[in-house]
Amino acid sequence: MICCPKESLPDINEPLVIVGGNCLITGFDIDGEDRYWTMSGDNVQSLSFLDYDQDGVDELVAGSDDFQIRVFKGEEIVKEIQEKQKVIILERISEQLLGYSLSNGAYGVYNMGKRLWKSRSKDLVTAMCGANEDVFGDKQKVLVIGFESGQIEVRKHLG
Repeated sequence: MICCPKESLPDINEPLVIVGGNCLITGFDIDGEDRYWTMSGDNVQSLSFLDYDQDGVDELVAGSDDFQIRVFKGEEIVKEIQEKQKVIILERISEQLLGYSLSNGAYGVYNMGKRLWKSRSKDLVTAMCGANEDVFGDKQKVLVIGFESGQIEVRKHLG
C-alpha cells in the first residue's frame, strides 16, 4: 500500500491511498470511494512512484508475482520490465532512480527502465530505503538495504 500525492495521477485532485491486490491496483479517496482502478498482470507485491518519462509528473510503478515491473501513466502501462523472480520491493531513490528486490535475493537499481546494477545475496532483502539527501557529503544518492540476516548495506554508486 502506498499513499499517492495528489499530482501523481491525472484528473484526480485529491490524495489517494493506492492498494495493490489480485491483478488489480485501486485508489481510494478519504471517503473510501474508488477513484482509480487499473489491471496488473498478476498479484501486486510492491508499489512506488517515479518520474519515468521526465515530464514532471510521477508515474505509478508496480512489481508483481509474474516477475514484472510495470510503469503506469494513468491507467495505461507504458513500460514493462521482465525480471527473473517475483518483485517484492520497489523503492524510489530519486525522480528517475528505482531500487528493487526479488524473491530470490537479487536486488539492484533501475534508471528510467535501464538497469544500472544488480547484486545477489543469500539472504532476502526485507527493507529498502532510498535517500535523496547527500548522506556522506559527496553529492551521491544512497540506497539503504536491510537483509533478513540483520545485515544493513548502504550503496552509493547509483549511476
